[in-house]
Amino acid sequence: MSGRVTTAGVGGEGLASMTTLYGIANCDTVRRARRWLDARGIDYRFHDLRAEGLDAELLRAWAAELGWQVLLNRQSSTWRQLAAEARDGLDEDRAVGLLATHPLLIKRPVLEVEGRRHVGFSEKLYASLFAGKLTADSCQPSVVSSQQSVES
Repeated sequence: MSGRVTTAGVGGEGLASMTTLYGIANCDTVRRARRWLDARGIDYRFHDLRAEGLDAELLRAWAAELGWQVLLNRQSSTWRQLAAEARDGLDEDRAVGLLATHPLLIKRPVLEVEGRRHVGFSEKLYASLFAGKLTADSCQPSVVSSQQSVES
């Protein structure tokens, strides 16, 4: 399945050194991203959306930065299970409310690195994001697939 990786940046220079991967543990795309990071020895914190959820204020900031349409996974089973009234006529406020109530509606993974957020997974993008942190040994082929597509 093809997809895209979305990138945007905001301030937050104080958090620049912290890398966080937001997702759910049983999502195939999140697992691929985690394997990629682990295989290269990249330090990161995993934030499990199912277990930890997300603060509405953070979601509002992400929606302002990336666009709520990018964050909303309309391909998920959670989306299909919502009542039509909940899905119809969405605007940013209603979408953020839905995402806060149903964090599994967030397109994943969301990678936060150096004050920027990136939605989806692409080996090429991750390699460029961490180029200065990778050693020659960590760039060797690993168990991670070379597939460049993103599953939502």
